[in-house]
Formats: sequence, structure tokens, C-alpha cells
Amino acid sequence: MAANMARRSWSVVRFSKNMTSLQLLRQRILLNTSSMCTEASDTFQTFDQTSKRKDFRRMKAAIYKKNRQDSDLEKAARDEKLHIPLDIVRTDWMAKNEFSTTTKLARHYGIYEHMFKQEFTPSVRMLVKFGETDQVHFGNFLTPSQAFHEPTVDYDSSDDIKWTLIFANPDGNFIEKKKEFLHWMIGNIPGSRISDGQVLCEYLPPVPIKGTGFHRFVLCLLKQSGELDLGNYLNTQPRDIFNRTFSLSEFLSNHRHELIPAGLCFFQAAWDETVTRTFRETLGITEPVYKEQEFITPTTAKKILVRQWFESKYRNM
Repeated sequence: MAANMARRSWSVVRFSKNMTSLQLLRQRILLNTSSMCTEASDTFQTFDQTSKRKDFRRMKAAIYKKNRQDSDLEKAARDEKLHIPLDIVRTDWMAKNEFSTTTKLARHYGIYEHMFKQEFTPSVRMLVKFGETDQVHFGNFLTPSQAFHEPTVDYDSSDDIKWTLIFANPDGNFIEKKKEFLHWMIGNIPGSRISDGQVLCEYLPPVPIKGTGFHRFVLCLLKQSGELDLGNYLNTQPRDIFNRTFSLSEFLSNHRHELIPAGLCFFQAAWDETVTRTFRETLGITEPVYKEQEFITPTTAKKILVRQWFESKYRNM
């Protein structure tokens, strides 16, 4: 009887060991299969990207070959009479690549990171001009004197859609560094009629402080779900610099179900004489000034480090 019980318990132990081994083997097979699928997926993705690059190079080479064989085209190029229809090129670029390029440039300049906290792809084309000729693109350079007066902002929209327009500087808030300095804000804009919107913060020209380099100035168009109560954001004292502290990410978070970023453009500007005038006449305060530091090239910096190292090593010899 005892021998039978021992034999049965031994069979149970062997069976449990076999089951454990089978389970481990099954898990190992699943892991290997998963890794093989992942490797295959990565290989396919790499192959797909490589094939696209090869196709693009072949297409480029075919176009070059065709152009070189065109004697009229070559003659016009040599005689400097070759006409390139830039309007057609720009129209084609705007139709195919404008919004994706805007996203890449905004990412490059840190606009998403420092203002929105998340990326989005613009869906509305904004035409922003200061005066007749000074247009805002995606990181171009303008002076505060060029942007001294309110810009004209044009975009396509039906009158039944409401918008919010924000003009802010993520580099110019010397009171709270993690927030933006608000220059202009209009809410509940019916369609594209900016003048009929609710002015929440009056326009203030760019005021990049002297000695702080170039600042980013961002214009953002937000699509509203309908008429919004934005009375809490009304700036009743626009001359008070403390009232121009603003956080776009917090604003979007508070209205995440009512506002969608749709349009984006930005420019860069550094100090000029009009900044002093704006601080004195509009804000009524003394202009803060930072001492400009001399730019040191990498070669010069390396020489300084080597000299300091030698001085520290052989000082007491």
C-alpha cells in the first residue's frame, strides 16, 4: 500500500515537472516568435524606407537626365533666361507639404515643447502681415519696429465658426520664466473677422529685452466649439506688466473640450530702439537691460581650457 502511494506521488511529481517544462518551453517559443515578428517588422520597415529612398533617387536621376537632354532648357539656363514659375511651385508646396513643414519647424524651434506641451499638425493657413510687406512665416527675422503696430491676420473660415487668436512670447517673461508673455489676445472671433472679436488683451509690440538675444514670437489660432465665456482672461490693466503673464498650455488644458489648435506661425526678434520707447510710453516702467556677453567660439573656448589646465598643473612648480 505504501509502495503504491509512493509510486503515485512520484508520478504526480514527474507529471508536474513535465508540465512545468512544457510551460517554460511554450513561453520560450512565444518569446522567440514575438522577437522574430518584431525583427521582421523592423526589417520590413527599414526595407520599406530604403525602397522609398531608392525610388526617390531614381526619379530624381530620371528628371536630371531628361533636363540635361533638353537643349532649349540648357540654352535658357546658360543665357540666364530660364523662367521658373515660383507661384506654381509655392502653390504645389502649400498643397502638399506646408502643414507638415510647419510642424517640423515648430518642433525644431521648441514651440510645442515650451508652449503647447504636445504636438499638433496645423489645419488652417494663416497669413499674418505687419504693414504691407513684413510677413510672418515660420521663424523668420523681424524687428520690433516692424511689428510695432497690430498685424493683419487673414484665414479662410465661415462666420458660424468662432476662433481665439493669441500672440505670445515664450522667451520674454522675466517674472515667471516657465510662462509666456502675452502680447495680444482676441476671443470669440466670428469667422475671419478679427475686428469683431472680443479683445481680451490689447496689442503690445514685441519687447525683447536688451542683452537677451533673439526671442520667439508665436501667433496661434484656436478653433472654438462655440461661443465661450472668456471673461476671466480679460486684461483690464494692459499697462501692468504683471497682468501679461500667460500660459497657453494651461489655457488649453482648462478648455480642452472647447478649443483645438488649428493655425500657427512665428517669427524671431531682438532688441532695437522701439523697445525702450514701448517700455517708457506704453508700460510706464524703466526698461530692464542685461549685459551682453561676448560670444566665444569653440576653438577659443578650447584654448582657454588648455591654458587653465596648464596653469593649474604647473602653478606650484
